[in-house]
Parts: sequence; C-alpha cells; structure tokens
Amino acid sequence: MRSKSISSVPRFQKGSRYYEILKEISAGDLFVGFLASAGSSRLMYKVARDRTKERYANKLALQRLEGCGYVRRKSQNGKIGFFVTKEGRHMLSEIYKNSSRAIMQPKKWDGMWRVITYDFPEGERSARNSLRHVLAKSHFLQLQKSVWIFPYDSTLLKDLLVKNDVVRKCTVFMKVVYVSSAPAHKKHFGLS
Repeated sequence: MRSKSISSVPRFQKGSRYYEILKEISAGDLFVGFLASAGSSRLMYKVARDRTKERYANKLALQRLEGCGYVRRKSQNGKIGFFVTKEGRHMLSEIYKNSSRAIMQPKKWDGMWRVITYDFPEGERSARNSLRHVLAKSHFLQLQKSVWIFPYDSTLLKDLLVKNDVVRKCTVFMKVVYVSSAPAHKKHFGLS
C-alpha cells in the first residue's frame, strides 16, 4: 500500500462536503446497532430510503437551476463544480426583495384580520406547496390545515393571487373584523 502525500489529504471543516461524507460513513456504525435488535431493519430501510430521496431531490433541484440558467457546471482538474450565474444572482436579489417585502408591517394595526383558506385538487400539489411557502414566509398563523390568518396586508400574497390562476381559483381570501379566537391571535402577533 502506497502512502499518500500530505497534500492529497482533503482539508475540511465542520459542515464541508468531506465532513458530511465522513459523518455519513460513521452512521454505518449506528446501522449495525439497529440490525442487532429485533424488528429494526425496517427502521434502517426507512432511514436509507429517506436519505436517497433527499439526494435525488437535491439532484433534481440542481438540474432545474442549471436548466433555468441560474447555475453553471464547470469542470476543473477533472472535478465538476457549480457556479451561480449573473441570472442566478439577479434571481437571488429578487427573492430577497420579495422576502423582505413580505414581512414588512405597518406601525398600527387596522383591526382587520386577513384570512386565507384553500382547497387544491391533488394534481395541483405544487401550487398548494408554493402558497404554503408564501404564507409561512409572510408569517401567517396556521389555524387549521388549510386556514391561515394574519393581521396585516401581505404584498407577496397579493402578487401570488394575481399572477397564479391555479392559486386564485383554489383559494378564498377574506378581510374580517371578528374572529372568535382573536385574543390568542393578538397575543401571538404582539397586538394589544
């Protein structure tokens, strides 16, 4: 066995790819413990399946970003790397502006609650997930599975309702004065 020179040893810090790979490999020791107890092979397969799904989802996301022109693949010294393009930086800037705009709140509450409820068919799952993401980003409070409430106008939500036909057809947006559980919501949002 040949000894490796010190320069070929990867340098890494916690959170780097090298660190994550070593952490993954060391997780194999945990699998042995899982297998040693009865009925735990099901748990091992679930963990392995979840990891595989996560890697596959990341691969698809990277392919989509590359397809949209937001990242570019570049090969150096036989290694492949990905770099953010000018379009990608512009998109990040837009996302940041929308995110910060989503959480801007007026100084005084107007006494009206913004309530949104939705019912998407299963075929429109991605639109439903996009709406949930916008609601969470805008700091709406989830009252029930498909009912959310917020005390202020959300420009990000208004933009989504105007621009997306599927979301507009499957949602009901209301401004209401009275909500039976208002005291708890006022406390949650810091309203007096």
